[in-house]
Amino acid sequence: MSQQKTFTYSTVTGYFLQDENATVAENFDFMSKDFGLLKKDYEADASLDPGEEKTQWQRFEREVTRLNDEAAEGTVYKVLSMARHGQGVHNVAERKYGTAEWDRYWAAQEQDSILRWVDPHLTDTGIQQAETVNAFWKHQIAIAKTPAPQTYYCSPLYRCLETANLTFYGLDLPADRPYKPVVKEVRDFNSDQRA
Repeated sequence: MSQQKTFTYSTVTGYFLQDENATVAENFDFMSKDFGLLKKDYEADASLDPGEEKTQWQRFEREVTRLNDEAAEGTVYKVLSMARHGQGVHNVAERKYGTAEWDRYWAAQEQDSILRWVDPHLTDTGIQQAETVNAFWKHQIAIAKTPAPQTYYCSPLYRCLETANLTFYGLDLPADRPYKPVVKEVRDFNSDQRA
């Protein structure tokens, strides 16, 4: 029987606004804050040629490479970008009934007389949210030189697949980093199809 690998994850602070105590998650607008990347100098900057112009993201990518080059055996540095799905029908239903009543009764139902929320689709607002993030990614890749993700993971829930596809469709991605999501659910899929 093969031994299962285990991993220990920790965060390295000092690179993103999301790590700062003053950042309020509920109000944080990643699109107005360059994904939250802090404007700072890195140790890897010392290896730049004098006069070499690099964006903050290009310099950060070099810093992550430096960290990995100097890491102890078994230590790997990764940058994880996580996103939530756009507004789904279930979000509208929860707002309609209120969180307490939604949690008490409605979340366990499949629908009401107007809305159906078993594996809910995005609303028009949710579609617009994903399209807005797509435009942001286009800007980030072209102007800020934000590296494209190496791997894309997505829940099999419809709202998640729809959000991811709208977000990454049509981006000018490098040939070695195409958008081919790994569809994977980390929770029990059957118990999470409603909301």
